[in-house]
Amino acid sequence: KTMLELAELKPENITESHIGFALGPRLNALGRLEDANPAVDLLTTHDPVRARVLATHLEGLNAQRKLLCDQVTMAAEAQLRADPSLLAAPVILLAGKDWPGGVVGIVAARMVERYGKPAILMTSGADGLTRGSARSIPGLHITEAIAAQKDILRNYGGHPMAAGLGLETEKLPEFRKRLSKTVERMLEEAKIEEAALEIDAWLGLEQISLELAADIEQLAPFGPGNERLILASRNLSLESAVPVGKGGEHARLTVCDEAGNKLPALWWNGGNEELPQGRFDLAYTIRTSDYKGQKQVTVELVDFREAENAPVTVKRRKVEVVDLRDDEREKAEILSSFVFPCEIWAEGEHKKAVNGQGRHELQPAETLVIWTTPPYGDVLREVMEKVRPQKVILVCREPEWDFLTRLAGVVKFVLNQRGGRVSLDELAAGTGERLATVRLGLEYLSKRGQVTVESESGGEIVLAASNARADQSAAAQLKIQIEKMTAESAAYRRLFGRNPNPIEGL
Repeated sequence: KTMLELAELKPENITESHIGFALGPRLNALGRLEDANPAVDLLTTHDPVRARVLATHLEGLNAQRKLLCDQVTMAAEAQLRADPSLLAAPVILLAGKDWPGGVVGIVAARMVERYGKPAILMTSGADGLTRGSARSIPGLHITEAIAAQKDILRNYGGHPMAAGLGLETEKLPEFRKRLSKTVERMLEEAKIEEAALEIDAWLGLEQISLELAADIEQLAPFGPGNERLILASRNLSLESAVPVGKGGEHARLTVCDEAGNKLPALWWNGGNEELPQGRFDLAYTIRTSDYKGQKQVTVELVDFREAENAPVTVKRRKVEVVDLRDDEREKAEILSSFVFPCEIWAEGEHKKAVNGQGRHELQPAETLVIWTTPPYGDVLREVMEKVRPQKVILVCREPEWDFLTRLAGVVKFVLNQRGGRVSLDELAAGTGERLATVRLGLEYLSKRGQVTVESESGGEIVLAASNARADQSAAAQLKIQIEKMTAESAAYRRLFGRNPNPIEGL
């Protein structure tokens, strides 16, 4: 409670962003700069006076941590400007005398985010040793790359995306040379290409609203495996840029489109970056925030590029879209308007009603009819990649069935008619949900004593009736998770329904 007060956060508005970027760093600052034990005292004490003393100390350390990070970042950037070959290498490796060891990992992560390359930042001490932290990019196991040089290291350890290491300072040039060769070889073997930013939806500035942001928030918590939706707008210009933050390290941009619509956007750590020039396309995320008791939309810049003269075609030739989402004709009349052959993607109870195919049954075709609104963007992308249609007809009926009831019915059919053999894709299509939700649903039915998964291989499972005693407590906890997952799918479907062209960019 005291931490929230000092961070000027309201408990009812806490999100994963506040935990990851406001509360977490405060607790983390203790371990980076001092002893981490007082953080335990803060979280366990019932004495409000002691809590305030400890929380205030955390505030001071967090401010110090920010200052040190900024100082090391500036020093690192100065090294890159002075010696461009450091940036041209497959891995960024920088070392400074007496850089605070507690923050080099944070700055290494900044380097990865900015330059899209693995980065190692190291600090050379008076004891003749250089120690540091590494951060990587997806697909490159940085600890394995470091381990290949273990004969010249004092110590090392980590996981695919991060590591720590130490070596004698005089061996740093040799380590740099050998590590660069190792990383270059690993990148070639993994065939890792420059990451392309995937846009979930292209919107006009006039479409950005508090209602849209609130719907997206229902997909939270965001993080690895459930990234925040990235939106984008085309052909914008910069109206103003104002430094924000105590040291002006961030920037608040105001962008506008050709129709005169304006949008403020926060650019974290963009205070010293080069501003967009001329006409540009902007990628961003949106979220709800609370300012002086008033709900508002916060837009956060992700990236920008020079605007293209022609409409952008992403990954494939342009797809013709026929929008029948508001068509009030009877089902039979709508079906009779389709020109066959075409693939009708329908799931759950919709499939039999329109003689459609589930996601696992679809085949390449010139025309794809989306009858059931997809549960999530990754499912839609997989279907588009599988069918590769030239035309997409949007009917988009939302599921009207209860997920758990539907899953139990499908499972009963599989047990009685198919000897318990079924694929997870079939169950996902049969319920119109994501695979992760189906897995939770099976676990729920198992805890209810209704079914057990006897085996699983390559997405194929064998189910059997269960005689186990029900664990009602575990089942209740699973049901809460399932309800959250289905609520996320429902929020995505609402967003999909409001998007003028939800296929664009796929």
